[in-house]
Amino acid sequence: MTKTRKGRQARKPAPHPSPLSTLRPRLDRLFGDPALAEQAAQAVKADLDASLGGLEPAGFLPVLLKAAAAAPPPVQAQLNRVVPEWLSDRGLAAPLLTLLQGRRIAADDEALARAWLQAAGVEPPEVRLQAPASQFYRAFGYSGASQGFLIILWYTDDRRRRVRGITFLIDFNPPWDGALKDCEVFPQRSPQEAIERFVDYWKSQLGIVPEPLGPAEAKARLLKSLEANRRQDIRLPRDVVRARDLLLGQVLSLPDLPGAAPFTAADFDRLASSGQSAEEISHFEHAVGRRVRVSDGKEVLIIGADDLDDFDDEE
Repeated sequence: MTKTRKGRQARKPAPHPSPLSTLRPRLDRLFGDPALAEQAAQAVKADLDASLGGLEPAGFLPVLLKAAAAAPPPVQAQLNRVVPEWLSDRGLAAPLLTLLQGRRIAADDEALARAWLQAAGVEPPEVRLQAPASQFYRAFGYSGASQGFLIILWYTDDRRRRVRGITFLIDFNPPWDGALKDCEVFPQRSPQEAIERFVDYWKSQLGIVPEPLGPAEAKARLLKSLEANRRQDIRLPRDVVRARDLLLGQVLSLPDLPGAAPFTAADFDRLASSGQSAEEISHFEHAVGRRVRVSDGKEVLIIGADDLDDFDDEE
């Protein structure tokens, strides 16, 4: 504390927040403007220079990834076109590669970092399918007459106090016939909170009791659905593709059942880039109706299926 001329103590001025500490709100404001999607590439680069100038790449690149991933879709598309060239122009591709190799990019953002690097002409390291088995926490599955799901949870810290997870929606009606229809990645929570929020919900709200699964059985069920996507020629849903690195690193690294055929990153990438759009099929189901296979094996079209919940029409 310092003293004034009258002898009174005056407070020291509060320290100014560092530019890095205020970077995320500034980027959110910048990327939240729909007009950015229509700006010329040079104008977008100038905005990035103005927002990130004077900051260390190791500090701002993870924040940039987070903010870009949260931007409206048109702005995301523009950033995905401009940022790789900007990274190359400013010599920032190498620092981003270093962060990725050092596992200093959040798991949710690794896929975007890889996409930017590839577009910038830098080949990122391949995701290793060798996650320690000790990271597996629990898995659950359910298969109804029409719909099913698979939930896989894993530890995110060595002390086993936090877990993340992913749930896959599986549709057994045509044209899916067991293919993956959607997925949702869970944020980090305590193990107890994760079970209450993402597993017990099914029983409390819908009367569905998920079946506990071991790691190899959970992986086998996922591979069965991936095979259905291939067989039915249905491209992997966008959310599944966005979760690529999590699937390869935490799910497809789980042990196999005896005799299981190997599944590689290249297999995933083929499923992610070929076949009919899963989103187009889902749009048809909500806009027109669903194809359903009834007890005698015939298919019928249920009009107005948008009024039905995925797990409300099991009969």
